[in-house]
Amino acid sequence: MIKSFRDLAKLPRSMWVLGVATLVNRVGTMALPYLALYLTRDRGFPVTTAGMVIALYGVVALIVGPIAGRLSDKFGPVRVMEISLFLTGVVLILFPLAHSIPSIIGMAMLWSLISEAYRPASMSLTGQLVPVSQRKTAYAFMRLSVNLGMSVGPVVGGLLAKISYPAIFVVDGSTTLMACAFLILMGFKAHAKKSSESVKETALPDTHHLKPISNPGFVFFLLATIPVIVVFFQHISTMPVFLVRDLKFPESSYGLLFAINTLLIISFEVPITAAITHWSYRKSLSIGSLLFAVGFGGMAFTNTFFEVALTVGIWTLGEMILFPAMNSYVSDMAPSFLRGQYMGVYVATFSGGFIVAPWLGTQILEHFGSHSLWISMLLFGMLSPLMLMAVTLPGKSTAVQGK
Repeated sequence: MIKSFRDLAKLPRSMWVLGVATLVNRVGTMALPYLALYLTRDRGFPVTTAGMVIALYGVVALIVGPIAGRLSDKFGPVRVMEISLFLTGVVLILFPLAHSIPSIIGMAMLWSLISEAYRPASMSLTGQLVPVSQRKTAYAFMRLSVNLGMSVGPVVGGLLAKISYPAIFVVDGSTTLMACAFLILMGFKAHAKKSSESVKETALPDTHHLKPISNPGFVFFLLATIPVIVVFFQHISTMPVFLVRDLKFPESSYGLLFAINTLLIISFEVPITAAITHWSYRKSLSIGSLLFAVGFGGMAFTNTFFEVALTVGIWTLGEMILFPAMNSYVSDMAPSFLRGQYMGVYVATFSGGFIVAPWLGTQILEHFGSHSLWISMLLFGMLSPLMLMAVTLPGKSTAVQGK
């Protein structure tokens, strides 16, 4: 535990500025989690309309990731983040003014287009601000900021929903503008940590083969992560339906399990990352994804709240091991001058999972039942650790790659 705090203290000031801005932004994150309820309860639209709007949000997010990555490489991630935060804040505050279905769809797609540009830029900047040896710690620190904020935002959103659904968007937009103002007032400047490797990369005359979709190692890594991403997104789609409909738990049980997940991450992710920072990428990626498969697959054998909470603990441990390693792996694999593009494609993979996973999971749940759902997630999820054991990191030693 002490070592983990020492590792955080060693992060540069610019990382702490980015972390605080992310925290402020995430504390106000409540509009997206409550979008479906806003559309159905406040606006009176059918559930199918709400589902369509959210799906379109995901489709736009899938497209915007790579574009935002390119813009980050060209204009700098800080500029992209500031513009994204400012325009997102404005759109969120204006969102309740949309009343018709076409206007709501248009606002939702514009919201996704602007707000989803932030993630690849932020992830690219994180890799730029610290040396290779600190990247896992830096990405764990950023996830700590996100989860601290997310432990507050949805709770506040739930309280605001009892008073006024439009207020959720106004508060979310206001905190987004505050995060933007914080970055600007702090005079945030990004200074890349140059290494002999990055200097050598920038000197290469022909870099086409290094671009994300032309890098076979990176493409293989993305393909290997698809199964675990699909499994992961069951926690926001089929899992709540399974708990309430099949296990007859009250709706509040899902919120409690979500809180357990968040509190575990806040309490243990940074210490765990510090403890396993010496692990090879093969070991971190394969063990983390294995725990995901086992955790979600284990729900096939649950009946009580304690048993479900145990499975949540298992896949949360996998989350704490896997996601910082995945972020750091992509940052290490990317040439320094193309890191934004790599992060953009990487983020787009998650957006694709956000679109596919709920549809696939609900189809299995409705036609074959919950037991088949979780067993299929176990088997499908096992593909990721098997494939991730074969990842390589070009230009690194076998000590880094793992044997």
